[in-house]
Amino acid sequence: MNGFLDKTIGKYQIIEKIGRGAMAEVYKAYHAHLERYVAIKILHSFLSEKTDILNRFQREAKHVASLSHPNIVQVYDFDSLGALYYMVMEYIDGPTLKKLIKDNLAEGKLMPLREVLWIISNVGNALAYAHRAGVVHRDIKPANVMIDKGERVVLTDFGLAKIVSGPQFTTTGALVGTPAYMSPEQGLGQAGDARSDIYSLGAMMYQLVTGRFPFIAETPIATVFKHINAPLPWPRTINPDIPEDVEQIIVRAMEKNPDDRFQSVDEFLKALSNVSALSSEERIRDQVDSLPPARPAVVQDVAIALHIVETGQMIALENGTEFTLGRLDGAARPEIDLSPFDAFKKGVSRLHASIRVEDNQTVKLVDLGSTNGTWVNGSKIEPHIPVTLHHGDVIALGKLIVQALIR
Repeated sequence: MNGFLDKTIGKYQIIEKIGRGAMAEVYKAYHAHLERYVAIKILHSFLSEKTDILNRFQREAKHVASLSHPNIVQVYDFDSLGALYYMVMEYIDGPTLKKLIKDNLAEGKLMPLREVLWIISNVGNALAYAHRAGVVHRDIKPANVMIDKGERVVLTDFGLAKIVSGPQFTTTGALVGTPAYMSPEQGLGQAGDARSDIYSLGAMMYQLVTGRFPFIAETPIATVFKHINAPLPWPRTINPDIPEDVEQIIVRAMEKNPDDRFQSVDEFLKALSNVSALSSEERIRDQVDSLPPARPAVVQDVAIALHIVETGQMIALENGTEFTLGRLDGAARPEIDLSPFDAFKKGVSRLHASIRVEDNQTVKLVDLGSTNGTWVNGSKIEPHIPVTLHHGDVIALGKLIVQALIR
């Protein structure tokens, strides 16, 4: 498909490839007469002969073209050139939410609560409008949400959408959606309804506030089974800084039984509008068992644990006042071995950092001259210079993300 670069398709000059999916590739293009950049989604040539795939591609263009909302990508055109089928959409100049999540975790931080609420509210507004128009998206995930340079949140990729009032093309028993965000009923092969989108929206919100997927398994189908059968790990067991009202919204949105969820996105948005805009850091300082406002790093009878963000596992730092963090390798014998968490691939050094308690009160973190560095809340710390840790701080040891839990 790279042969399309610098070529003209219809009225559009192809400039660069900007994405690839199972059904199509997406290119940035230019319409010279209108002096407008667009995104062109070109169906893979080997799929154009598959009637069901082609029908789905055409339905996506029809579905989105019928929707007019600031938070939904706009479709301008759908056409074919011989066996080449393509859709022309507005060009969103900005990253996907998936990339923002990845970048934040690489810097050792989570997205601020205010930003999470803002993004989820905008995606919710798009879904509420689509549902009123009889369109269920069925594939809500960070890769299908974009934020342009004007900070407009845009929902994209209606390729799996279902038209409530129209004919249904999904084969009975076929799985529709993305396993990490898929509702239980979709996992059971059911078509799902608006409440399936609410579940996926809740799963996406779960990831934004905890830094991990709701369910983690070795294979996609095992993940689907967990959505169907496994109890949801409550968000505050992973990130204690999440406000209780935010946790309650996520948990209700992700109920196994659709009848137990919010019954409409409007109901979900109403609950979301009542959430305090306090950041997680401000909430921490308001908790009676958290750090005193004047000296937020001081805790009597200190207890420390490290939350491995990717897996949700906890490591308690016990029976000592100083703990080296690293991976067992040769003569290196750190007190806290991070090897089970893919430490080598994530760039954790043999003796990467140390955590120590001073005067049974203040918790300090020291980078021990690691190869790939140590970050606290997105800021790189200097080697061998202690920094004070607060409850809830997000630490990056190379690319391994952990959260400090201090009481």
